[in-house]
Amino acid sequence: MAKEDGVAKEKAKQYNRFKTYRGKRYTGMKVGGTHKWYYDEGVWKERKTTPEAWDIYYKTRKRRAGKAPEKSGAPVGTGYNWLIVAHQRVDKLDANSYMTRLDGKKFKVAHLRAEKGKWNIAEKKQRQKVIEFLEQVIEEIKEAGEDVEVPWSVNEEKRVYGLKHKTRDELYELAAELEISGRSKMKRAELLSAIQNFTQNGHP
Repeated sequence: MAKEDGVAKEKAKQYNRFKTYRGKRYTGMKVGGTHKWYYDEGVWKERKTTPEAWDIYYKTRKRRAGKAPEKSGAPVGTGYNWLIVAHQRVDKLDANSYMTRLDGKKFKVAHLRAEKGKWNIAEKKQRQKVIEFLEQVIEEIKEAGEDVEVPWSVNEEKRVYGLKHKTRDELYELAAELEISGRSKMKRAELLSAIQNFTQNGHP
């Protein structure tokens, strides 16, 4: 039990420790880390505003698949303002149901400090950050070659949604389906790269 407590404390310490990314300090999960959440049955509402545009609203509770390390992360009462830029692929199954998948990015615009009850940056700065994030996305799309997969494009036949979020075992199973040779000795990153090359170019 003491050993487990020690491991939990070390995880919490690592989570809360200051880290550096591109010259800037931050805390929380390290860059490259992953979260897995379960979303309860929610409500998605939409209103058509132009022939090609809709206003959307979605509300639900999300629950962590595992457990956060004790004494790590933001305190209860913390809030977040996220900008989500995503591609939603929808396939009609019958008259009243669709299979839907979402691929994209989310950017932290601001957070609400639980202990102070106020946002960490002013409204004007939040607007500026949203513009910066959107400009960043636009630049990425402009610079991406035709052979580079971008989340907001569906011009493909073999694209696998959520590929970057799959575990090593899930990637291995997919590599087996695609008959990618040498897969048994590949690490997760190598499997991911081989599958991406296969789906984009038709070969590992």
